[in-house]
Amino acid sequence: MLAPTDPRPKAIAVLPFLNLSSDNENEYFSDGLTEEIIHALGKVKGMSVVARTSVFQFKGRAYDIRKLGEQLNVQTVLEGSVRKAGERLRITAQLINVLDGYHLWSETYERKMEDVFAVQEEISNAIVNALKPFCQEEPAVVRRASENLEAYHLFLKGRFHNRKRTEDGLKRAIEFFHQATEIDPNHAAAYAGLAESFSLLAHKGLFWPREVMPKARTAALKAIALDGQVSEAHMALGFVKSVYEWKWEKAECHYQQALQVASYGNAEAHHWYSSDYLAPLGRLDEALEQMLHAQFVDPLSHLINSSLGFVLIMRREYDQTIDHYRKCLELDPSYYHFYTGLGRAYAQKGMLAKALEHFLKGKELSGHLPYITGIIAHCHAMMGRFSRAEKLLAELLLLARQRYIPSTTLALVYSGLNNRDEAFRWLERAFAERECSLVYLNVYPTYDNLRQDPRFHDLVHRIGFPSAPPVRLA
Repeated sequence: MLAPTDPRPKAIAVLPFLNLSSDNENEYFSDGLTEEIIHALGKVKGMSVVARTSVFQFKGRAYDIRKLGEQLNVQTVLEGSVRKAGERLRITAQLINVLDGYHLWSETYERKMEDVFAVQEEISNAIVNALKPFCQEEPAVVRRASENLEAYHLFLKGRFHNRKRTEDGLKRAIEFFHQATEIDPNHAAAYAGLAESFSLLAHKGLFWPREVMPKARTAALKAIALDGQVSEAHMALGFVKSVYEWKWEKAECHYQQALQVASYGNAEAHHWYSSDYLAPLGRLDEALEQMLHAQFVDPLSHLINSSLGFVLIMRREYDQTIDHYRKCLELDPSYYHFYTGLGRAYAQKGMLAKALEHFLKGKELSGHLPYITGIIAHCHAMMGRFSRAEKLLAELLLLARQRYIPSTTLALVYSGLNNRDEAFRWLERAFAERECSLVYLNVYPTYDNLRQDPRFHDLVHRIGFPSAPPVRLA
C-alpha cells in the first residue's frame, strides 16, 4: 500500500480494552473507553496516536507485540481490560515498550461507574508522564460527552453500532443516539452521531438522500450550536454541504473546522475532506495528500485504503491502483471493496475479464449489494455481452420497485449499453434526488464516454462545480 515515508514521532497504539464482564452486552463500554483514551491522547502535542480503525483490527486476536509495533509503526502499546459489575468498575491498564516487551507503567483502578471520566483522565495523565520526554504538553481534560451517566451509556451504545457501518447497525445507532438526546438535550456528541449515521445511510446508497440528509443537517447544526469543538459534527455538515447541497465554499469551511478541532488520531476528518470534497472538485493532488495523511494515522483502515485506491483511479494512475489493492488484499482477502476497486482499475486498462472476475468476488463477499450488480452489468456490456447486461439491468429495475437503488447505478448500465438517452434520464433522476455519487461526475473515468455530450456539460454546470483542473482523459 502507498504510505508516506516521513519518520513517525513518538507513537502509541491504544488496543481495544478487553471486556471481562460476565455480560457480553458490556462490550460497548470497553470499546467506548478505548476510544475516549485515544481521543484524549490525540490532543497531546508531540504524541502520535494510531486511529481506532487500525487498532480495532486486533480486537479478539492473538498478536506478537513486536510484530504489531512494526505493522502500526509505533514504539509503545497500551493494553487494558474492563470488568463491570453493577455500578462497580475494575479497569486495568499497562503501557508496553514494543522493542523489548517490558512494561513502562501499569495500574489497576477500582471505582464506581460515576468515576469513569476521572479514570479516563488518570490513565491519560499516567501515559503522558511515562512518555514525558516526548510530550510537549499535558493531556487535555477528557471532554465529557454528558454528565448524565444514562445518556453517556446510550451514546456509547450508539457509537458501538455506528462503527459497524451496516444498515442495521446505523439504524440501531440512530435509535440510541436519539434516546441519549432525549435524556440529555445538551448532548452535542450524540447529535453529531445522529448526523453521521444519517449521512452514512445516504452515502452507502441505503436510503433516499432526500429522506435522510435533511435530518443529518439538522442534527449537525444542533451539535455545533451546543459545542463547536465536536469535529464529527463539522465533518457531517461538510458532507451535507458538499455531496447533497453542493454549497462548496461552506462545505470547505466545515471540513477545515473539523480538521482544526480533531485530535491527532482522527483520520476520518482527512479522509472525508479528501474523498467527498477535494476529489469531486478535481483537486486530486490535494486529495491524495490528505488521504495519505489519513492512511498514515490509520494504516490498517479498510475504508481509508479503499478510498485511497479510489483517488488513484480518479487520477488515472491505474497501475499504481492495481499495486495498491493487491497489497490491501494481502492484509485482508475478505474485504469486498478491495476486489471491486481492483476490478475498476482492470476495467479502465481494458482488462475486462480480470475486472469481471474481481467484481463477481466482490459481490459475493458484500452480501450481493445492488450497486455491484450494476458494475457487473456494465462490465458485461463493455465486453459485448449485451444480453447478460440487459438481464442484470432488468433485475435491478425490478428491485428498484421494492427498495432504493441509486439512479447512478442504472445510468452506469445504460451507459455501457450505449443507450445515452436512458443514461442521461437516470442521471437527471439522480440530480433530482441529489444522490451522493453524482458529485464524482466530473472526475470519475467511467463517465468519460458521456463527456462530449452537451447534456453532460449542462448537468455539470447545474451542479455548480467551482473551477477545477481539467480531467485527464485516459
